[in-house]
Amino acid sequence: MLNEVARAHCEDMIERGYFSHITPDGLTPEDRVISAGYFAEIVREEMGALAFNSFLDPGEATQILMDSLLKDSLTQRLSVEESTLLNERVVEVGIVLCAGGTVIEGIGSLHVYVLCIVTARPTTGWHPVQCGHVCADVNSDGWCEPDECLPGVSLNMLDKGTLAVSNARGAYCFARPGGWWVLEVLGEHYQQSWLPDVDWVDGGVIGKDIILPKVD
Repeated sequence: MLNEVARAHCEDMIERGYFSHITPDGLTPEDRVISAGYFAEIVREEMGALAFNSFLDPGEATQILMDSLLKDSLTQRLSVEESTLLNERVVEVGIVLCAGGTVIEGIGSLHVYVLCIVTARPTTGWHPVQCGHVCADVNSDGWCEPDECLPGVSLNMLDKGTLAVSNARGAYCFARPGGWWVLEVLGEHYQQSWLPDVDWVDGGVIGKDIILPKVD
C-alpha cells in the first residue's frame, strides 16, 4: 500500500510540475497515507529528483538518489525520530521511481527521475478512518458547500491533542480512536462513539462532514 501512496504522489508531482511533500491541494504525507486506508502511528517521507538531457539507466538513477538522500540523513544530524531513512520506529516502506520531463528556464527541456520514499509504522489493532470536510454553514442549509469549506482548522481529541488539520480545500482524514471520546473543532464539541452518525461508509473509511453553525 505504501508503494501505491508513493507512486501516486510521485506521478502527481511530475504531472502538475511541483516538488514538495505537500501537494498544491494542501495534502500532507500523513493525509495521503491515511486516505489510502493505511492506519499509521508514524509517517515519514523522503524525496529526490535528478534531471538529465541524455539516457540514464533507472537503476543508476536510483542508486545516485539513494546515496544522496542517505548522505543527507547522515550529515544533517537529524534525530532518529526526525529521520526518514534512519528512523528505527518505522517498519514498512514504499519506494517508487518515476520518469517524466521538465522545462528549466534558460536550459530547456530535460528528462527527470523523481524518487519518492514513504515509511510508516502501522497502528496496532483496527481503527476506521474518518474523512470529510470542515465547513461553516454560512447559508444555514445544513449542507457543506465548496465555498464554505475551511482550511487550516485543527480537529482535536479533547484533552488528548490534534488528530488532523484541514487542508487547503477544507478536507481532513484521521484514524478514529476507539471507545467514547469528544471531538473539538473551533470550540464546538462533538461526542463520538465507535461509529458516529455518518454521511457514508466505504470499506474502512467513514465519511463525515463537520458543519459548524457559525465561525467568528
